[in-house]
Amino acid sequence: MIPVTPLANEKPSALATDISERLNAAIREHLLSAFAPDSTKTLRSFSAPEAAELLGVSGQFMRKLHSEGTIPEPEDVRGGRRFYTAQEVWDAREILEKSSRKKGRYLPRRSGDEKLQVWQLMNFKGGSSKSTTSIHLAHYFALRGYRVLVVDLDPQGSLTSMCGISPEIEFDGLTVYDAIRYDDPVSMADVVVPTYFPGLSIAPSRLMLSEFETESAVHSNPDQPFFTRIRNALSQVEGDFDLVLMDSPPQ
Repeated sequence: MIPVTPLANEKPSALATDISERLNAAIREHLLSAFAPDSTKTLRSFSAPEAAELLGVSGQFMRKLHSEGTIPEPEDVRGGRRFYTAQEVWDAREILEKSSRKKGRYLPRRSGDEKLQVWQLMNFKGGSSKSTTSIHLAHYFALRGYRVLVVDLDPQGSLTSMCGISPEIEFDGLTVYDAIRYDDPVSMADVVVPTYFPGLSIAPSRLMLSEFETESAVHSNPDQPFFTRIRNALSQVEGDFDLVLMDSPPQ
């Protein structure tokens, strides 16, 4: 509780401003403590059999690659057992792809005539695992070498939090709202940020995105429906990704 001791001659408006400022300060202090913004999400290491499975090769082939010096030793070697970070697995993909006879075996990429895959997960109610399903799919495809973009279209920012960004306290930086707003939008390329998960990027969200629905009622017209805002924003970055996953709000 925040003690409030108004002065006898203090005006109601001044008192309300004072209470508001102290509440904002208290909330921010709590969030900074609870979400620990200096802490960074990390991904666990993968054992040699797991890394081989992700690369689509056998354990014997992995050992051969190391003995020949084709791929470097991982930093984490314990008791003769190798443990790989996701980035080391990704680096191994790039090395193996260069010498592969079958292009796309280790780094699957859409060819010039393949369209960008855009998947939207939606359900007209909350709590139906839209965000959870989105992040699991994103992790699955990123671990298999695809370049994945997740777009958080929910003002609650649950998917954004799952990607290691705390929208409650990280007020700086651009969000998907800045790319689709009607007044002076920014480039989607400036909105998209990499996550702690190699191969996975996000167009983050926060509460300000809720304004887009209100603004659409004023600015949207038959020649420029509101949904074309997202389509046009994605077209600015489609060359950088193989798959886009959009997490929708209940409405």
